[in-house]
Amino acid sequence: MSRRLLLGVAPALCFLEFIASATPINGKSMSPTLNPDTMRHDQRDWVLLDKFTTLRIGDVVTFTAPHDVNQTLVKRIVATEGDIVYTRPHLFKYEYPGLEMERPPKVIKVPKGFCWVESDESYRGIDSNVFGPVPLGLMHGRAAYVVWPPERVGPISAGKIRRGIEHVDR
Repeated sequence: MSRRLLLGVAPALCFLEFIASATPINGKSMSPTLNPDTMRHDQRDWVLLDKFTTLRIGDVVTFTAPHDVNQTLVKRIVATEGDIVYTRPHLFKYEYPGLEMERPPKVIKVPKGFCWVESDESYRGIDSNVFGPVPLGLMHGRAAYVVWPPERVGPISAGKIRRGIEHVDR
């Protein structure tokens, strides 16, 4: 019996670790794409993460926060290696106890092996305009579908990319 259980559990764990998994989305920084109902704090979107895909500009992704390995963030990829980004000014200062973050330069070329991520709602949450380009190694996967709540089930749109980014030919 224990061998059968192991043979059944091992593939399931591999699937969840390397192929796909469901995860809740906290916060409002990706509204209206995710968690659009700002009046309902008791309900949040759950998404299916595709971990076995090539990430592209426009994808909504989850990743380990570059400034805090215990925090997972969800943002949209707006630029990839070689692209030029004109950073957005911030309306308020982000402060973290024991952590000093220097704001990225006003113009930055995304280095090889990195991407630039931003919130859909620019005034909520932190993104690359605060912590700079994100190493691709910190990416968990692409949020492909909303799987909960039932009235929101469906694919996640590629979204609109803001002006202020020069994409290189690929």
